[in-house]
Amino acid sequence: MKTIHKRLAAALVALALVLGVLPGGGLTLTALGQSGDEPALGASGLITAFEPLAAGVADQKIWYMGTWLNPALNLPETLEATVNGQSAPVAVTWRGDPAINPDKPAAGLYIYTAEPTGHTVAAGVVAPQIRVLLDSMADMAGAGTQRNPLQITTAAQLAEIAALVNEGKLRTAVHGNNRTTVYLKLMNDLSLSDYSDGEGWVPIGNNTNGFTDVFDGNGKVIEHLNITRPAEDYQGLFGRVAISGTVKNLGVENSLVEGKDHVGGVAGDVSSGSIEGCYNTGMVIGAQHVGGVVGSNNGSIEGCYNTGTVTGDQYVGGVAGYVPGGSIADCYNTGAVTSSTSGYESRVGGVAGSVDAGSVSGSYSTGAISGSGFKTGGVVGEVTGGSSVTHCYSTGVVSGTAVVGGVAGFVDGSSVEHCVALNPSASGSGIGRVVGMNTGTLTANAAFDGMTAIGDIFPGGERDGAPLTADAIQTDG
Repeated sequence: MKTIHKRLAAALVALALVLGVLPGGGLTLTALGQSGDEPALGASGLITAFEPLAAGVADQKIWYMGTWLNPALNLPETLEATVNGQSAPVAVTWRGDPAINPDKPAAGLYIYTAEPTGHTVAAGVVAPQIRVLLDSMADMAGAGTQRNPLQITTAAQLAEIAALVNEGKLRTAVHGNNRTTVYLKLMNDLSLSDYSDGEGWVPIGNNTNGFTDVFDGNGKVIEHLNITRPAEDYQGLFGRVAISGTVKNLGVENSLVEGKDHVGGVAGDVSSGSIEGCYNTGMVIGAQHVGGVVGSNNGSIEGCYNTGTVTGDQYVGGVAGYVPGGSIADCYNTGAVTSSTSGYESRVGGVAGSVDAGSVSGSYSTGAISGSGFKTGGVVGEVTGGSSVTHCYSTGVVSGTAVVGGVAGFVDGSSVEHCVALNPSASGSGIGRVVGMNTGTLTANAAFDGMTAIGDIFPGGERDGAPLTADAIQTDG
């Protein structure tokens, strides 16, 4: 019975020496570095080895806002060790070198070394160490809530947000859990020129951890965004906007974004999220799923525009490259859109390269559209899977190898309705003023009757739409 009492007393002493938890998830470090006089768990003896710490324990990254550390610093109360030749749990305290000041944390690297209680460590045996990288969010005003969003005022803060999102820790760092949405607000224009070296800016969100929160650009502009990763996917200011994620009221200017697949000026990929009231004026280059605003969109894009040049191989669009089930509404493009590599189906469009089981409405393009393969359209290159294109128009020159239309290159099992082709010319084989090739539904479309056919003749009928004279177009504005 005495032995039991001694062990219980030792356990209570060890517990008293480790960290206490403050209300709100903070930590107090006042007990760190203290040593106790009571025996450790198990009989006192000689420690000849320690079990290695788990990777997530040995190396920790923690953020702080004010004096609130998040996530909690993990300093184990006991460690497994070999004591007198037998495996046993050993009570330890942790000595910081330096120690984190709980009243005024400072960013930096902190090393904590285990100090066994009531045991002797054999000569040559190295006690376990925990490396803690402490990063600061203290200079970011706000609480991350809808009424009081975190306020971003510097490029460094935006880069810090990117790092947290990409590690899947933004919500935990701000709210202490992974369920509560974080609201962010840009308070002023930013230049990312300090992040232009090498491959440039690291996008916010990736294929593993997408951005799932709310970013309000507040009508501000981010300029000098530079990304040069021609072999990597999901490139843009935001790499991937995922479920429930929203980016709104933001401009991207004087930028260059180069990637492989899923490449866009504002976001590389939107997966069940939304982009609202955003625009891009810079150059976007990629291979597949390349767009001026968004590379691929399975969510919604509304009230956005692009004026920059967009270049890719397949699925290339002025606003979005590929729309598999998503929607585009009230958007426009004035930039040149080009498929740079010859291919069987390049799928190039002024607003979207390809729309499959999605929709484009109330949108237009005035830029020159050039496809190196099949399926090139002034608004959409390819419309399939029950998609709809409604109340759209284009005015730029449209050219491709084959299947070229002033509004859409190819329509299959889908509809194009109430659209107008005002292009000065369309070139390629298998061309139409409105649609190049159709196995879908065309309703109430019209086209400029002075449009020039280059490389083929216009077929007449619904693929050409109702004729509009120059005088009629001028009268209608």
